[in-house]
Amino acid sequence: MARSTPKGLFTTTFKTIGAHTLTVTYSGDSANVGSSTSAVVTVLSATTISGPAGGADWKAQGGKPSALSATVNGDSPTGTLSFYDGTTLLGTATLVSGVGSISATITTLGTHTITVVYSGDANNAAGSATVTLIVTLAPEKLIPILTQLLDD
Repeated sequence: MARSTPKGLFTTTFKTIGAHTLTVTYSGDSANVGSSTSAVVTVLSATTISGPAGGADWKAQGGKPSALSATVNGDSPTGTLSFYDGTTLLGTATLVSGVGSISATITTLGTHTITVVYSGDANNAAGSATVTLIVTLAPEKLIPILTQLLDD
């Protein structure tokens, strides 16, 4: 007996994390007996967190407030985003249309790794992402230094 190529195909999107049971049933026809089978699919994460567009670094001037914003993509995500510089909590934002923003003042110049932590909700898994923040000297702080160097 020759086998034919299967013709059934479907696509689905799971909107919740956890285990989902899929059951496929073939009713049969005049030449084939019907059958049924099940499989469990586990969705581990249904969210992504992104910082600046295109994966760019955040930029800030030392000692000045800077806006840090991140977006959670998922099934209408709610909850909070917490922004950390190392282990120091910079602030927590409540998501509005999937976006959370804080204003933070960083005084230490250089490159910082900022971790953004999403709390998760009933439809979206908690998660985190890291973004690089580059803190430079504010121009008004540089002028007195340059003036003193030129006077010496």
